[in-house]
Amino acid sequence: MNHAAWILTFLKVASIAQGFTSLKLCRSIELSPERSVKLHTSTPIMRGGGQDNSDVGTSSARLISDGNSLSFKDHVFLQGFSDQLKVKQLDEDSAFISIAANKQSDEHLVSLGNIHCEQFLACSRQKLWWTLPHWGRWAHEIPAETQFLLMKLDQDSSSASARYAAILPVLSGGFRSCLTARKDHDEMFARVESGDSGVQERKIEDILYVRCGHDPFLLLRESFRRLSEKMGTFRVREDKSLPPSIELFGWCTWNAFYSEVEGKGIMQGLASLAAGGTPARFLIIDDGWQDTSNDEVVEATEERTPWNLAKRIVRQVCAGAVELALCVGLKYFETFVKRAHHDSIHVKLWRSLTSSFLSIPLLQHFRRTTDYGKRLVSPHANLRFLQSLPGGDLGEFVNTLKTQMGVQQVLCWHALAGYWSGLRPSSPSFQSLSPSINRPSPMEGILEVEPQLSWDPLTLGGIGLPRGDRTLEFYHQLHSYLRSNNVDGLKVDAQAAFTMLGEGNGGTVKVTQKHIHMMEESVSRHFGSSNCINCMCHPTECLYSYKTTSIVRASDDFWPDDPASHTTHLVNVAYNSLFLGEIAQPDWDMFQSDHPTSHIHAIARAVGGCSVYVSDKPERHNFDLLRRLVLADGSILRARQPGRPTRDCIFVNVMLDERSALKVWNVNQCNSVLAAFNLQGANWCKKSRQHVVHSESVSSVNVLMRASDIEDNLSCDKSTWFVWTTKWSRGGALEEASQQLVSLQDEISVQLEEKQCCICTFAQVHQLKDGGREISAAAVGLEEMFNAGGAVLAVHAEQSSMRVESRGPGTLLLFSSVKPLEVRYGQETLEFQWSEEEKTVRVPLTFARGEISVRY
Repeated sequence: MNHAAWILTFLKVASIAQGFTSLKLCRSIELSPERSVKLHTSTPIMRGGGQDNSDVGTSSARLISDGNSLSFKDHVFLQGFSDQLKVKQLDEDSAFISIAANKQSDEHLVSLGNIHCEQFLACSRQKLWWTLPHWGRWAHEIPAETQFLLMKLDQDSSSASARYAAILPVLSGGFRSCLTARKDHDEMFARVESGDSGVQERKIEDILYVRCGHDPFLLLRESFRRLSEKMGTFRVREDKSLPPSIELFGWCTWNAFYSEVEGKGIMQGLASLAAGGTPARFLIIDDGWQDTSNDEVVEATEERTPWNLAKRIVRQVCAGAVELALCVGLKYFETFVKRAHHDSIHVKLWRSLTSSFLSIPLLQHFRRTTDYGKRLVSPHANLRFLQSLPGGDLGEFVNTLKTQMGVQQVLCWHALAGYWSGLRPSSPSFQSLSPSINRPSPMEGILEVEPQLSWDPLTLGGIGLPRGDRTLEFYHQLHSYLRSNNVDGLKVDAQAAFTMLGEGNGGTVKVTQKHIHMMEESVSRHFGSSNCINCMCHPTECLYSYKTTSIVRASDDFWPDDPASHTTHLVNVAYNSLFLGEIAQPDWDMFQSDHPTSHIHAIARAVGGCSVYVSDKPERHNFDLLRRLVLADGSILRARQPGRPTRDCIFVNVMLDERSALKVWNVNQCNSVLAAFNLQGANWCKKSRQHVVHSESVSSVNVLMRASDIEDNLSCDKSTWFVWTTKWSRGGALEEASQQLVSLQDEISVQLEEKQCCICTFAQVHQLKDGGREISAAAVGLEEMFNAGGAVLAVHAEQSSMRVESRGPGTLLLFSSVKPLEVRYGQETLEFQWSEEEKTVRVPLTFARGEISVRY
């Protein structure tokens, strides 16, 4: 059946069903009357070349504005922007841009003119919840809902004089901003919106931030610190503490049980991990433990009369027609709407139908088949979950996990609204909160990215929220219950849903920041300021609201059954971390150790500086892999910064250019680590809104690894490093290991096939003197571990000895230009292996932490 025939058939069925809807088949006792739908019309474009000489750059500034353009050291990177824009210079390298429109509105679309750069990296919305990287060069390539933009202005980025510019949309005066493009204009636009038709302004101050510099990492760090000081709504990562769970190996129940989590399974999962020598020391009890339900649907009772009986028969006939329309409609959706362009006739038709007579049948369909329409009934655990626990008590169960299973931290999941669709207004547990149903109204920009938000369960059914002045009371109810049952922290999900709730609530910025700040206040009171993982939270309304919590999930989920998603998952996390990592420590999400791609997930997390936690099903583990991540005591060797792409691949599409590897760098306490991955062949397709494999046959790539790839090494230009390189096969096996001495710019060439990866540990070489003999030595780390160097806590080079403080147990790998005389641990002389060819020393360690002395 062709498209035209499909639409004609569907419209015939729909028209029959629509004729019956006035009879009101049934009603949902939880749903308040539908709010009128806000129709988004095309906002007039403001462009031109206006002059505002009050705040132009001075002759001494490096960032110069001449009224309609911005330049950095004679390179014009933004040209021809609207005369509605005003540039306010802050210092020689940065400026704010404000808007002064011709009339008040809740939404402004303003031309920023053309961009001039060699390449840009845009961090834009993938879905309501998440962002992902996008690369390009021209203004028309800027994706919708771009929240961060970094531009390389020079062709050669290896030079210290290379120029970069960042444009960061921010929040101001109740408005949020993003960057976008229009298909009919080679210009970049700023979309500035409140999300509430009742919140309108003509002037919005300081809504875009611009900064230029020669170091992209320093540029971003200074940008976010400046924004933190200016906005006062969030703090940068460096100013916040990290939760204790981040140093521990963890297990999450989600992919193991999904929402059917229960006590016996939790005990089995923890026991099987411990039996393999990798005990989980923190646990996330994910979705499934809460007391939730769908709204009830009832029909009014009627007297049994012939007339009422006739009406009931008519209603049943009507219900059948609507069900038929829904069945046909769902087939139509799967065939023509699901992957259609956001502006297609199919999407427009489906949006119209689901906002009218199909809305209730579709909502009921979602409630039958998903959890997203469910609401929280009480702050307590549900009866099914409690009955599955030994003793039937959550507090006793958590105590058992800690005393018998060695778990140190237990975290529980909840949505920012309590559950996916919030609170149930009729619930006796929440009557003191006076909850009501709030109707989401997605804004135009996010509908371009994810048009299905117009008909998803949250939009159709609304989200139940406590009365505005009772929000903090709600979080106290929920969190005090968990804390009284010995729970240590939270994973707070679905936060971006609040960016659809601006209408009638003062705008998306106000409502989102209010709930996040109150959630953080309650977290601080009950669990400590940082013991919370923020999740599904990438809109700037969320990111610019984290004052105390310091962990942010950095990408869409680990999808075990989507083969195209795994390489893109790692790429998205790495590039998102360039920006997110300035606000919080990026969390790379769970993974499964027995998955076919587990080796790339594991190695990425080893260099990511993040928590390491798996979602293995009980008895289904790859312990050979896990023991390279987890020490015997259940701790991990965490790198100290967010893992980020190296400077030479920031502006490279490492998924589709067929020649580049992703390189991720990080630092340990005494050395540094660099990993490279061949992740070519798949990406997220914005048009069809799905992960797509572009090539079944992925070419090998050649990657060059250098000490200078690690930013912290750049100040050590006269140093020498001993490099321990391991290469891992597509199946996860160690393929080869090698070692060499390098200077800052020396290159190590590695050939990587599809999904192969390698790790280089750079250990700085120390010079010792034994009489007239010069000795070179370096501490690499635990040879068996992916992040070997994370084990080295301190190195003290002395006249004729080197003291190394290390984690263990395991084999400590050292470089030494000569064979040591002895190795001691306190008063004990340790055995060691010396390789004359490699110039390496291997020392078996049996302790968890201690200091050895290598004597010459």
